[in-house]
Amino acid sequence: MLYGFGYYAGRGVLQMRWFRRYIDAERLNSAESWFQKKGAKIVFFSRFLPGTRLPTYLTAGVLRMPVIRFAGLLFFAALLWTPVLVIFSYYTGALFVSEHGSQVKVLSR
Repeated sequence: MLYGFGYYAGRGVLQMRWFRRYIDAERLNSAESWFQKKGAKIVFFSRFLPGTRLPTYLTAGVLRMPVIRFAGLLFFAALLWTPVLVIFSYYTGALFVSEHGSQVKVLSR
């Protein structure tokens, strides 16, 4: 959704007068060039860094990263991130229960 918002509304926002005071055409071109070189890495690793997804996904949309490339990067990042998160949660949860088992109420059917 953030990518789509950036893709469809982002260019219009960038053309507004109040926004052009902060980011002129030269800076925008510089950002586009930089994002074309490093954007794939940034999109991939933003999956692992808290607080970076929103600005990264918006930027990818505004700077018109191809949607197939964007989705592919997110797919592979999620493919790596999800098992790591599940395994980490499993073992830290087990450790927590072993340390504080008497204080934990287990819900069962």
